[in-house]
Amino acid sequence: MVRPWSYSASYDVLPPADAAGPPPATCGTASLPSDWVASENRRPGTTGWRTTDTSTTPTVALYVQRPSTTCGNPVAVHLGGSGAHDVVVRAYRVGWYAGAGARLVWSSSAVHVAPTRPSTRRGTTVASPGWSTTVSLPVDASWPPGLYVIESVVAGRISGVSPLVVRNAADPRPGVVVYSNLTWSAYSPFGGASLYFGATGTTANRALTVAIQRPITGPGLLRLLVEDVPVAQQIDRLGLPIDPTTDTDVDTQPSLLAHRTEIVLPGHSEYWTRRMYDAFTAGRNGGANIADLGANEIYWQTRLSYGPSATPTSMFVARTLPQDPQAAAHPGSATVEWRSPPLRRDPAAVIGPSYAAVRVHGSVQVQSVPSWLQGIPGLATGDILRDVIANEADGARQGTPHPDNLQIIALGVVRRTGADDKPVSITYYSTRTGGGVFAAGTTYWPCLTSAVCPDATVSTSTRTTLWAITSRVLRDFATAQWGSTHPSAPTGVPATRGLAASLPRAVVGTYGGGD
Repeated sequence: MVRPWSYSASYDVLPPADAAGPPPATCGTASLPSDWVASENRRPGTTGWRTTDTSTTPTVALYVQRPSTTCGNPVAVHLGGSGAHDVVVRAYRVGWYAGAGARLVWSSSAVHVAPTRPSTRRGTTVASPGWSTTVSLPVDASWPPGLYVIESVVAGRISGVSPLVVRNAADPRPGVVVYSNLTWSAYSPFGGASLYFGATGTTANRALTVAIQRPITGPGLLRLLVEDVPVAQQIDRLGLPIDPTTDTDVDTQPSLLAHRTEIVLPGHSEYWTRRMYDAFTAGRNGGANIADLGANEIYWQTRLSYGPSATPTSMFVARTLPQDPQAAAHPGSATVEWRSPPLRRDPAAVIGPSYAAVRVHGSVQVQSVPSWLQGIPGLATGDILRDVIANEADGARQGTPHPDNLQIIALGVVRRTGADDKPVSITYYSTRTGGGVFAAGTTYWPCLTSAVCPDATVSTSTRTTLWAITSRVLRDFATAQWGSTHPSAPTGVPATRGLAASLPRAVVGTYGGGD
């Protein structure tokens, strides 16, 4: 009999077996020196990668053959546009580089791209456009591990952008960051629809299946730029050798999260397969520290399709049981919210807080400060972190399977006329197996820290506080068993009813409706 999902039951989760491994590396297999990240970031960077077209229809769009690779395994680039153009393809490694944010690693000669058809929708499916290979990225020893942006340049201007993760082909490092390629794909409307909206901009005609092998544009590209890129940059600025990987890597190779000291989630890791969820939970159960630098994590279950060589091709999310043809026969694979029936696996049991609301704007008041975060300016009990809750938010709530020893660092509440109040919070807890789990509570935490959010800002002093918190989390969580030497101080989770009246007016914010 399966135990009801709870904080205790989450410790029964075992890691799934690997279904596939990475392509065998044919270069770059020597152990990386401990200071390789700092050395890499002393190289000259460029700001030329920043002028990015985030529209849904770039002049020349592109996608890569697969989301990640290893040294010595080239990656095909597929380009297409509405007209004929001469295009240069450039590969930038995202990092600090004295504030430039990226380094140009490789550039192609000019290639000619003939007109193509972008629309690939058939009913509820958005397929890959199937464009031919135009350029091949060499990915040799001159490509250090990291998050890359591959860009098409037309007449000197950046047009399309595609992410690529180059994984560490040498000995694994204690830390790993999981970049959210499934979330990028879910939000991308290229081809006629996303998992959110159709061509008319309504949820009624959204897609249920979207190709992973298609351009990342519009909101999907924005997720990459404001919620993942800043995390890669801060990791490099701190000189931390944290291995990069992707959602689909973890799905095929769950052992990537085993025996790690630190697992980092960027700002918005929303779509998870069961294999990913079990691998992540088992990693925490093994004592890993979890740095959740966002919110709305582990929200929808998705099912993936794969092609040759374990290359991910598409993802399916029904959202409702009647639209999922497998839900009745295989309820455990239903592509609905993880916290909803028949799954009932609220990620609060692993992360701490639970999903609260979308289109949020609010602030939080510091309630308690873990010993290891003390001394940060702006983070004393009673301080207010103004405007840090933006885009989407999580909050610790009674009635969820949160850990009993959850420590609420900062707390606020968001309201909406005619709807229930929602708590929002920043939290920490120490796990039964010695790890520490930090949850930032808002999807815009990374971009607020780096001042690149498209529609939200914080003061310089608050940004400095967020930066200091993130730096402490990333550095300290590289130490094994952080939670055993720095246990959380349980604060209790307050009832939502009456919360707005008990908090300062300054931390009573707002939220909107919708997905």
